[in-house]
Amino acid sequence: MYWTYIEERITSVANIFFNKNVFLGALSLGFVFFAFGQFGLMIQSSQSGLTLIWPASGIALAILYLSRLSIWPGVILGMMLLAFHNNIPMEVALYAAIGSVCEALVAIHLFRRYTEETIDRLEGLLAFVFFCVFLGPVFSASIGTYAFHKYLEIQSEPFVTWLYWWLGNSIGIITFGGTLIALATNKGKRSYRVELFDIYKTVRIVLFFIVIAISLNSSVYPDEPFSTVLLFFLLPVVAVIALLGGINSAAMVNLTVATIFIVGGYLFSLEHFSTHHIGHLYLHVAFIGILSFTSLSLAAIGNEMSEKEIFHYKSSHDSLTGLVNREYLRQQLKSAIHTVTSPKSERQHALLFIDLDKFKSINDTVGHIGGDRMLQQLSELLKKHIRQRDCAARWGGDEFVVLLWYCPVDQALHIAETIRKEIEEYALVVEANRHQVTASIGLTMLDRETRTVDAALDRADKASYISKAKGGNVITTS
Repeated sequence: MYWTYIEERITSVANIFFNKNVFLGALSLGFVFFAFGQFGLMIQSSQSGLTLIWPASGIALAILYLSRLSIWPGVILGMMLLAFHNNIPMEVALYAAIGSVCEALVAIHLFRRYTEETIDRLEGLLAFVFFCVFLGPVFSASIGTYAFHKYLEIQSEPFVTWLYWWLGNSIGIITFGGTLIALATNKGKRSYRVELFDIYKTVRIVLFFIVIAISLNSSVYPDEPFSTVLLFFLLPVVAVIALLGGINSAAMVNLTVATIFIVGGYLFSLEHFSTHHIGHLYLHVAFIGILSFTSLSLAAIGNEMSEKEIFHYKSSHDSLTGLVNREYLRQQLKSAIHTVTSPKSERQHALLFIDLDKFKSINDTVGHIGGDRMLQQLSELLKKHIRQRDCAARWGGDEFVVLLWYCPVDQALHIAETIRKEIEEYALVVEANRHQVTASIGLTMLDRETRTVDAALDRADKASYISKAKGGNVITTS
């Protein structure tokens, strides 16, 4: 609830500044671009003049994607402010601004043209990575590298400058831009995996603490080989967070790792950036990119897996009781019969057909809502008294079928008797009145003489009918 309130307030403020009119939107984008540009320049290399991660690209792309493309002049404004504040030649800033605008507009155009999926789907994520993370920075890196080597005295080779520029913008887009887009487009979507992950708060805290600790270590000790090796331990941690926590958690992890790298580098390793050649640190940055892509990919895969699992559950289970439906039970029966039809097979399975006695009077007395409540509670009772391997189904109306896997007849009779007694003792209480039913149960064994699913069901059904003819509340074997 607290985070939902924050998201609503942020959305409301963003709409005012970026969607109200083009002028205000461009002005707001300019100041945001400047702020995140300054943030990225906290770890600027004195040798190349470039920063290891450029968050401004990601923020600009996300804002243009989520609001309106027409506010793109804000990118130029932001770059001019950066040039003025940091004594960068205006010619260089203008070229860099044009590159940044092309980077965002071309990437967004291609992303929207070739897919309608959002980045919480694997197809949408792959399109985002290709067009926005990989292709978009090619424009800014190419134009920016030309300007750098034309107007500035740069020690590195043009290709090295281009590669560092491209990598810094790519990481900025997938971490900062990807996080904003994920949080905005995935708002309100929650899979059951995410809800399960939310329950285990201690696990979440421990996993995020590990991410923070390893990320902080890599920024405090950038020259230590151990720091680079330790980064690889983030992969399994991030994988768990992404698969269980969903796209929002994956995006927040990416943002956390990148932010700690920048802030930690500024607070603890600023002298290192000013006096040392930092080419080896691009291994750290490249790993952040790999980590970000991996986490978002696993989150998207987990999201699609959740949807498939939910679809499979709904297609195979009764919506009222949560028991499996008759089609799923028939499939289970077919598999069970296949295991016992071998001439040498000594295996047996048991099949119970349960028909509630006088259930119609419950509906007549307390209504269908009360009757549904009784069916739900009796279904829970059934699940409680069968084994994990067994299969209980609502056959229809007030009839249930239970398949007991690898169950000899004496054990099957014991389970059936337990169920009969539990149903007999159960009472639905409505307005201080107790309403009870009993069950007529038919039991048949599945052995190598059992040939078809219909034959097995017919035997169990007839046995249940005989139980009902005897007055109900008994078990008949067939």
